[in-house]
Amino acid sequence: MFKEDSLNKKKLSSFYLLTIEYHISKSKYLSIYTFICYFQYLSNKVINTSLYKLYSYNQDIYTGIGIKCNMPINKLPSFRLEYRINNIGKNILIFRTDLHYN
Repeated sequence: MFKEDSLNKKKLSSFYLLTIEYHISKSKYLSIYTFICYFQYLSNKVINTSLYKLYSYNQDIYTGIGIKCNMPINKLPSFRLEYRINNIGKNILIFRTDLHYN
């Protein structure tokens, strides 16, 4: 069985996600973009807003640049290569896929 303390720490159940992207198309299958992404976990606990800071573990703000490659093959997702910097100065290089099909 799980300890009661470990269950109480995992009460982050939902989140806000806001992403703004600006794409510049280089060809039919390639675009370069810049983005800003705000991500906030929602807790089940009441939070004292006077102590709640922007660099809290519940919030992340990412800004960066990326390259998006659309595959001409049906039912293959688009690939993205992103370079991100978050609100505490951590740099991340991510290779990921888009959520929707072409």
